[in-house]
Amino acid sequence: MAGRIFSAEDVKEGKPAPDLHLLAARTMGFAPEDCLVIDDSPSGILGAKRAGMTAWGFTGTNRQGERWIEALKKAGADRIVDDFRVLREVLEAQPEREAKVDACNGAPAAHNQNTFYQEN
Repeated sequence: MAGRIFSAEDVKEGKPAPDLHLLAARTMGFAPEDCLVIDDSPSGILGAKRAGMTAWGFTGTNRQGERWIEALKKAGADRIVDDFRVLREVLEAQPEREAKVDACNGAPAAHNQNTFYQEN
């Protein structure tokens, strides 16, 4: 994992500034437009969008509810996903990202919902 973990301590300005997302992309050798950011906070989504990245809001944490979903959408989330299992299925269904994304290899979210939301 060395060189693949980034924090606000690594940049001048944390979220919602794009600095952290841009640092991660640059360090890993990706153009911002080729990145997918999955974040459970509106500030993370906003930072990703400011960096020119695709951003998915994740609600499979304790931040549930329509108000939180609306806040993620307002920040610019391209999609909303509420379960790690569904997130993994969606990512695996996108072969163009297969070589670039190695996400969600951890435990599934603590709840059993399997809902995937997509903005129209």
